[in-house]
Amino acid sequence: MGKFYIFLFLVVSSQVVLAQTYFGRLIGHHGESLRGATIATSPDQRKLKTDSSGYFSFEKKKSEQIRITMVGYDPMTMALGKALDLGTIQLSHADNQLDEVIVNTGYYKLNKNMLTGSFATVDQKTITRNPAGNILDRLEGVTSGLQFDRSLSVGENKFPNALRVRGISSIESSTEPLIILDNFPYEGDINAINPNDIESVTVLKDAAAAAIWGAKAGNGVIVLTSKKGNLGTPLRFSFQSNWQLTKKPDLHYNRQFIPAKDMMEFEEYLYGKGNYYNMESLYIPDYVGLLFKRDAKEIAVEDFGTIKAQMLQQDIRQEAKKLLYRSALSQRYAIQARGGAERSSYFISGSYDHNPQSIIGNGDQRLTFNIDHDLKLGNRLTVNTYLRYVADKEQQNGYRLQQLTASGSGLSPYVFLQNTDGTPASVNYQFNHAYRDRAESEGLLDWTFSPLVDRDRRDISSFSKQLTLGAGLNYKIGRGFSIDVKYRYQHQAVKQQNLYDADSYFVRNLINQFTQTDGTRIIPLGGIKDGQNSEIIGHNGRVQLDYTRQWSVEHQLVALAGAEISQNTLSRDVGYRLYGYRADNGTSLMNLDYSKQYTMRPNGASVIPATPFEERFTVDRFISYFANATYLLNRTHGLSGSVRWDASNLFGVKTNQRGVPLWSLGLSEQLLPLLGDHANWLDKLTLRTTYGYSGNVNNTISAYPSMRISSTNLTTGLPYAKLTSAGNPNLRWEKLATVNLGLDFSVLQQRVSGSVDYYVKSGKDLIGPNYLDPSTGISPEGTSYYIDNRINYANLRTNGLDLNLSVRALQGVVKWDINLLWSMTKNKITKYMANSNLSMDQMVSNAQPRVGYTRDALYAWHFNGISTENGQLITPNGDQEYAKYAANATLDDIRFMGADFPPYQGSMRHHIGYKGFELSANLEWKNGFYFRRNTIDYFKLFYSGIGHQDYLKRWQAPGDELMTTVPAVPATVDLYRDALYTNSELMIEKGDFIRLSDVRLSYQLPMGKKGRLNVFGYVRNVGILYRANKVGLDPDAVAAAYPAPRTYTVGVQLEW
Repeated sequence: MGKFYIFLFLVVSSQVVLAQTYFGRLIGHHGESLRGATIATSPDQRKLKTDSSGYFSFEKKKSEQIRITMVGYDPMTMALGKALDLGTIQLSHADNQLDEVIVNTGYYKLNKNMLTGSFATVDQKTITRNPAGNILDRLEGVTSGLQFDRSLSVGENKFPNALRVRGISSIESSTEPLIILDNFPYEGDINAINPNDIESVTVLKDAAAAAIWGAKAGNGVIVLTSKKGNLGTPLRFSFQSNWQLTKKPDLHYNRQFIPAKDMMEFEEYLYGKGNYYNMESLYIPDYVGLLFKRDAKEIAVEDFGTIKAQMLQQDIRQEAKKLLYRSALSQRYAIQARGGAERSSYFISGSYDHNPQSIIGNGDQRLTFNIDHDLKLGNRLTVNTYLRYVADKEQQNGYRLQQLTASGSGLSPYVFLQNTDGTPASVNYQFNHAYRDRAESEGLLDWTFSPLVDRDRRDISSFSKQLTLGAGLNYKIGRGFSIDVKYRYQHQAVKQQNLYDADSYFVRNLINQFTQTDGTRIIPLGGIKDGQNSEIIGHNGRVQLDYTRQWSVEHQLVALAGAEISQNTLSRDVGYRLYGYRADNGTSLMNLDYSKQYTMRPNGASVIPATPFEERFTVDRFISYFANATYLLNRTHGLSGSVRWDASNLFGVKTNQRGVPLWSLGLSEQLLPLLGDHANWLDKLTLRTTYGYSGNVNNTISAYPSMRISSTNLTTGLPYAKLTSAGNPNLRWEKLATVNLGLDFSVLQQRVSGSVDYYVKSGKDLIGPNYLDPSTGISPEGTSYYIDNRINYANLRTNGLDLNLSVRALQGVVKWDINLLWSMTKNKITKYMANSNLSMDQMVSNAQPRVGYTRDALYAWHFNGISTENGQLITPNGDQEYAKYAANATLDDIRFMGADFPPYQGSMRHHIGYKGFELSANLEWKNGFYFRRNTIDYFKLFYSGIGHQDYLKRWQAPGDELMTTVPAVPATVDLYRDALYTNSELMIEKGDFIRLSDVRLSYQLPMGKKGRLNVFGYVRNVGILYRANKVGLDPDAVAAAYPAPRTYTVGVQLEW
């Protein structure tokens, strides 16, 4: 009887459970089963998927309603009642499915489900996370496959970061990606783009994505899409403002420095050996000049001791940090308005940036204005017009620490910028200091130089204005066809203007140099003004036929075909220089003889400089024909293809006539239907593969012979020209074949999602030098006259892996999202013509392409230790015959150290949200690469006074070789010895590092029904958490005088 009750209890319990389970079936517009649709319950927030037949079921629990969503269908919400059988539910097809914009290639916009190529997209929220004034800077660490090279800056000369999309695709040509702004290539200054006006960014990485851009897309494409208004939306305003504080640079970072005491001891050592000549035309260090005065009894012993003691206590870096640099406070303001009526929409924006730089006297200002308008004329025609205006002013009046000497010599550590009484000091800048100090007594102008005073006596400015006008027509023909016509006009004018006050050092120095022995001044008194005007004018036009069609739910087709034409003209005038310039009335003296040779002080002869600029004029023309199509079957099978033909005045006639097209093919497959009900934990699994060709253009080479017109020949008195290029009628674009295999996935109700892509890029017909017999006349002549003879023949292979992983770790009251990006890219040269005359010293100091090795190769000399007897370097041959060893060295005598560009890069961004608070941080790392650090170079120390901290570790006595690898101070300098040491394997360091790039904290406060206020704080360049090198160098600032300083930003974002 007991067993019977147990059985009855189980039966009843099971019926109760069944009674509390909702169930139903989901079908599409034509009655087909919908597999993989998402059913979300509320308020208990559960999610489930329909099976392969469209069925679903779930326990009732606390569910009151469900929301059904599926890509391509309108969402549906149903209230749950007492009936557990929900029956057959039919979803309506979404009419706007094909208009869902998630990827913009510059030619078309498609739902990501229809794409076979490899893309990386950056949405508006990610763009605004970083408040940098440059749009490209906002992409670092948040874009898969986009690599930034920050190691190009040398000293205090800051150069823009080099960008790579999936490594490199060329050997001799540029590796920079093509920038697209609103459907056309952008030829202007990237700093002229207001980041606040950008809605989204798309990076096109493989052939299917980029081949439609043809001969310009080999290095990848970055597509910038500007914000627009929307039809039928009310007027909305937004205002952003932020203040950014940049810390003073770390002047103690640079290791090329020797303390005053040690430098003075070394200078006195050289002085005792007679290495300095007290000549008027020669720069000599201050302490050496003091020694000359002491020995000539021109200074009292007590005064000599006092000045020497002051010098011993000085560190120019401390004084420079106080007097030449500052903590810079930048201010940025932007306002936007957008909205739309039934037939028109608009977007209007304006911004102002004021950016003082860390160097006192330097800074820039930027003003932008943007208006975009769409107007629907009837139901078929839409007209788009836009205007963008940018005005920028940059000033470079300040003096950096490394600008305090004009002689090419290193800056002495004991130099003073201020006298003991606080007045500006005269800096030993050019020629012999004593010679300049007595200038006024010889009837010349004051010849001293004080950077603290002189920065206020010059105005070195650059003014740029950029106007962009655009118009477009879109006409819906019917039956899925529409025609799209676009035109863009771009004009950028740059005006460089340098105004030197009559009392500036530049003017006084030039007047004194040209003052004749009888006191005649060839250069008139007064100011000097010079400058140059340049402009870029661009025209772009495109006509395109679009076709969009869907047959039932099974077939979707998007296709386009069209033609495009463009012309970009760059012109720079010869410039001007006005002598005796008066700023109050704009007058100057014109009666100067620019053809006569004048004696100069302290020696030499020269004509009067007429202009410091060079004239230039270039025209680039392109014409292209293109077509692209994407087909999707049953929402699971995708096929895409594109073809493009390019011609240009840059290419030879034969190339344009032959017209080999660039093309791509792509396939995609939804794998979930193949897995059936065995992988319900999978939300998405899509396989993609593409193959095709894109191209790259080298604008520095012409199909025609070219020459450079030079100034007057000193012998003939006539202008002359030099042949700069032999010309190549077979010149063509470089071709890049790319194969890509990708997998998109999503699991656990989209808790974890991402993509992984493997690619191989094969560069063919790449530009490379063609070494010919010298008898042809097409070869280098001497050391300064090179005739370019590069042709298409070289090959390069690049392969890599991109990983993008997103994890929704917490999705409750506290939200925690993690985004992981990781990429691997390696390249190898497979065909290249080697230069048989190349020395190994050149190979080590400036690595040349080599078959079988990476283009980023880093080579070094073998290190064989230093002598126990004299502390000098020992060659790998065991002797000290440096010139002989270098002359006879072969490739076997140098060592391949690895790549100097990181093959592995990654970032991990954490985002935590709680109510109105949001905290995010980005961790970046690079590894697998090496860099060459600098060290003591005795040739530079002897002749230029450029030291290094390694000097303090030098060998000084027998036995020191057991504790140091730094050679002793030599009796005489030897260029070959210094080259063997400074470029030895000892100087190669591992570049691996982990950096906390930034941290952002924000709070969002609702304002009324539709408004909101967001207040944020942001810190950039937080710090390096780990570095593999033991010398404390930042691998992103190896050759720089200091790494990028930390910045602090606070700001507000208001919308209403």
